[in-house]
Amino acid sequence: MIFYSPAYFEERKGKIDAVIAVMDEWFWAIENGTSDKRRPDPKGIRYSKEDVDTLIKHIDDFTEREYTMHPTYRNFVGKTHPAGFGRLKGASREAFVQAIRKVKAEQFQNQE
Repeated sequence: MIFYSPAYFEERKGKIDAVIAVMDEWFWAIENGTSDKRRPDPKGIRYSKEDVDTLIKHIDDFTEREYTMHPTYRNFVGKTHPAGFGRLKGASREAFVQAIRKVKAEQFQNQE
């Protein structure tokens, strides 16, 4: 297991927050029923169904693990259930992956 120093997280905090903001935006789109209207950018990088499914499963597994490991924090921020991006349907699944990958590329270019 790799343990990172607080400095590691502190220098990446704003970048991580940018990724979380995209995830949060998509979570609320799912919750309010508008996610199905989102489509992938035809000029953006296209991903195979397998890549999309793999990334969404990875994110859901990670958020589920975090959700169950930190109940005190979860209760403090008012989270009532994990994100559940697997609920995305059709083309909105690829649009979500494009959004996540785009912000990640913008925020973490030339790192790691």
